Amino acid sequence: MRGAIRQVQGIAGLLFILLAGGAAVAQAGDPHGANAEIVVTGDRDRDRSVRDFVRGITVESDAQIARFAAPVCPASFGLPAPVNAFVAGRIRQTARGAGIPVAARPCRPNIVVLVAERGEEVLAAIRRRRPALLAGLDLSEMRRLRGMAGPVRSWQIVEQRGGDGREMEHISFIQFGNGPPVYIGPARRLATAVASRLEQPVRQDLTLSVVIFDLDALDGMTLAQIADHAAMRTLVRTDPDVAPSGRTILALFSDQLSGAPPAGALTGLDAAYLRAVYATDNRISGSRQRANIARILSREPAEAGAAAQ
Repeated sequence: MRGAIRQVQGIAGLLFILLAGGAAVAQAGDPHGANAEIVVTGDRDRDRSVRDFVRGITVESDAQIARFAAPVCPASFGLPAPVNAFVAGRIRQTARGAGIPVAARPCRPNIVVLVAERGEEVLAAIRRRRPALLAGLDLSEMRRLRGMAGPVRSWQIVEQRGGDGREMEHISFIQFGNGPPVYIGPARRLATAVASRLEQPVRQDLTLSVVIFDLDALDGMTLAQIADHAAMRTLVRTDPDVAPSGRTILALFSDQLSGAPPAGALTGLDAAYLRAVYATDNRISGSRQRANIARILSREPAEAGAAAQ
């Protein structure tokens, strides 16, 4: 397969550029005595592990958690056609399992997986020829993207909208009272908003997620591992650098580097996390939504909690 993959590398970049539970219970004391004491353990440790997992991997956007509101449309490039179809199809399957709307085919891709001979060269070509694909990234995110030296590069375009999904008004001037308009630079304004002590007037929508894999880094990996790692990098904004080894597919490459046995596919914890992100309200602050996500994960089947620990 490796030779076939390399044959399509030249067109892969062009195709891309043209894309305009239960608790753990233990018994203490005499197990045979009538007065044996039952001690519940594990719940507290499990809850703490779940909170640490959610806090560690979740990346916020303007103090909120971004997610797709529009149906997702995954596409894969740089691999032989049947393999591209498998990767995109598996991400679709993962999305459906998490309760994420999936677009009917054909559709315009808003999740792009690309395998390239040299990912940094593809990224440089995107910056030169299609900078609109990076529109919305602030200066710190651009620096982070340019500084990525690992075998995987990913980014997301996030659009701020009203809490009800309305588009923000783009403005450059603002007027105070009867005074003259004052130039404030590119900005956005929400014309009206519902006052609420619980919900914020805006939310963060993912509009595009991209992940680029270096070809050499995929040696020895299964297609399920590649597709599932891509799903956890694109369906939500996550930080794989803090992912716990072997307990999440996010740690796939760090496990490979350290020699630790990686997850063979999306773990129960991964799947539960995706479901929880899309089951909770993202019109609230990121800290409150993280707490809600952690509460949902703590009620998931025991294997999800065990993975977190």
